[in-house]
Amino acid sequence: MASNQPDLFVGGPPHGLGQCTGDCGDSVEMQLRLVGDHIDRAAFRLNGCMSTAMAATAVTELVQGIELREALLLTPIMVIDHIGGLDEEHEHCAVIAVNALHNAVTDALRNLNEPWKRLYRT
Repeated sequence: MASNQPDLFVGGPPHGLGQCTGDCGDSVEMQLRLVGDHIDRAAFRLNGCMSTAMAATAVTELVQGIELREALLLTPIMVIDHIGGLDEEHEHCAVIAVNALHNAVTDALRNLNEPWKRLYRT
């Protein structure tokens, strides 16, 4: 198992936060920083294998600069294509990363409508 703790956001809680854990036990927490309704930066915390790390990294690359609702259209197949393929036994890693993103986008959209809730995150 690999553990990746990248330098996440400084200066307050993320605008969107989402998490997903797969049946294999791998877990991705995706954090989004916005400018308006566009993703300025995506970062993640990971407890998982290298395939999950590659998938989560690909997600952050693919959503950079796009509109929040457009990020909901990202699919595991797009992530797998972006990294140049995954073994069939590791394709679920892309599902974990994409689901974490979709949860973060849903949270960010909710926070855009009720921004005061973001202040109460720990």
